[in-house]
Amino acid sequence: MRTLIYARVSTDEQGNNYSLPSQIDACRKYAERSGFTVIAEVQDVASGAKLDRPGLTKIRNLIRAGDITALIVYTSDRLTRSLAHSLLLRDELKAASVALHIVTKGQASADTPEGGLMENVEAAFAEYERLKIRERTLRGRKGKAEAGLLVASGGRAPFGYRWEGRNRDRRLVIVESDAVIVRYIFSQYVAGAGVAQIIRDLAAMQAPSSAARYGNVGRGIKKRAAADWSSSAIYHILHNETYAGVVTCHGIAVPAPAIIDRATWDAAQARLETGRQNAARNTKRFYLLSKRIACGCGYAAIGRPSRARRCYCCASRANGNIRRCAIPQFDAETIERLVWDWIATHVLTEGRLIAALEEHRQQAAAVKRDADTRKETLYAEKIALQGEIDRLYDRYARGAMDDETLDRLISPRKGALGVLAAEIARLATAESGISADEETLLLETARQVAAMIADDRAMADATKRQIIEILDVRVTLRYEGGVKSIDVSVALTRDTARVAFNSKHFR
Repeated sequence: MRTLIYARVSTDEQGNNYSLPSQIDACRKYAERSGFTVIAEVQDVASGAKLDRPGLTKIRNLIRAGDITALIVYTSDRLTRSLAHSLLLRDELKAASVALHIVTKGQASADTPEGGLMENVEAAFAEYERLKIRERTLRGRKGKAEAGLLVASGGRAPFGYRWEGRNRDRRLVIVESDAVIVRYIFSQYVAGAGVAQIIRDLAAMQAPSSAARYGNVGRGIKKRAAADWSSSAIYHILHNETYAGVVTCHGIAVPAPAIIDRATWDAAQARLETGRQNAARNTKRFYLLSKRIACGCGYAAIGRPSRARRCYCCASRANGNIRRCAIPQFDAETIERLVWDWIATHVLTEGRLIAALEEHRQQAAAVKRDADTRKETLYAEKIALQGEIDRLYDRYARGAMDDETLDRLISPRKGALGVLAAEIARLATAESGISADEETLLLETARQVAAMIADDRAMADATKRQIIEILDVRVTLRYEGGVKSIDVSVALTRDTARVAFNSKHFR
C-alpha cells in the first residue's frame, strides 16, 4: 500500500525539540508493522485550527492526484483540531478511497454510524482542547501583563527596539543606532517641523527606514527605495507610546525601556491632536453623519463630493478596493434631512428624553457602584503588596538578603504595584456617562426643536452634530430590490427605524 506520513506541531519551540522526529518514527514503525510502503513524509509547524498549512496542502494534493492508499498520523489531533475541518478532510479521504491510520488506535473507520459518531466526538474534543489551550495562553499572558511584565507577541519589535531572550525571559531592548532616529523624529516634530520636512531630512542623512530595517520594501502600493521613509511610518512612530516607556498588553499598561521622555511624548500628542482638529475644520464640505454612518455590506460609509453635490458612499467604492460594493451613492442632503427630521419629531421630545435620561442615570449609578467595589478590592491588593515590599526592605536592612536577591524579588512587585495604581487611577477618572450640562443641553434643545419646527427655522449644523454625538446616532445604508433605504438607531433612547430614501415615511 502506497502510504503518506503526516506529522505536526504547533510552534517553533516544539519543532526544535523531539516531538516531530518522535511522531515520524512512530508512524514509520506502524507502516513497517502493517506492510505499507511509505512514499512521502510531510511535516508542519502550524496551528491545528488552520486548514491552510503547507504540509497539509501537499498531502491533499497528493491524495487528489491518486495512487495513494493510506495516510498515517500519530494521533487524530495531529491532522486537525477543528471539527469542521475533520469532517471535510475525512470526506476527501473517503472520496479518494484513502484509509486513515492513527498510530495510537489503528485504522479509523466511519463506515458505521457508531464509527462516525466516535470520530466526530474525538474531533470535537480536539477542538475543545485547542480552545482550552488558547484560553490558558491568553490568561497566562494577561497575568504576566498584570505582574508588570511585557508580553512578547509573535510580531517584530517596534523600530528602535529588538526582542532578546526566549519565552518568559523575552524582553524589549533598545537598539541605539535606531533609537537616535526615533529621538530625531520626535524632537523635530515637537519643534514644529512637518512630516514631509522630517522625511526630507532623514533622506538627506541617509537614515535607514523601518522598511529597510525589516526587509519589507515594496509591499505597499508604490515601491520605495530602501532608505525612503513614508509618512505612514513617521505617524506610526509618533503614535506609538512604547517610545515613552509604556506598552499596553491586554488593556494593561506595562513599563518598557523608554527612548524619549514623557514630556516629549505629551508635546507630540498635543500637536497631533491639533492637527486632527485643524483637519476637521478645514474640510471643504460638512457631513453631519461623518463617522456615524456605515454601509450594509460591513464597510464604513464616507462622505464625498460628486458633481457639486454631497454624497455618502461605501468606503470600498471610494478607495478602489478589490471588493467593490454594489450599493450606489446616497444623496447626503436627503439622508441628513430624513435622519434629523426623525430625531426631531420622534426622539427629541421632552418626555421621551426625560425617561431615557433617568434610565441612563440608573445605569451609570450601577456602573459606578461596580467601579467603587473594584477600587476597594484593588486598594486592598495594593496595601498587601506594599506590605510585602516593606518586609523585603526590612530583611535587606537586617542583612538577611543581598542586593541581587532584593532586586529579583522587588522588581515584579513594584511593577504590579504600578499596574494597580494605574487601574485605580483609571477607575477614579472613568467617565460616568452624560454630564449634567449635556442633559440640560438635550432638554433645552428638545424645547428649541419644537419651536423651530413650528416656525420652520433651521438649527446650526454644529449643534445638530453635538446632539447626534450625545445620542450616539448610527445610520446604515441599505439597497434591496433596487430600493434605497437607511436604518437609523439612537443608543440613548433605544429607538430604531428604517426610512425609504425618497420618502419621509418610516417603515
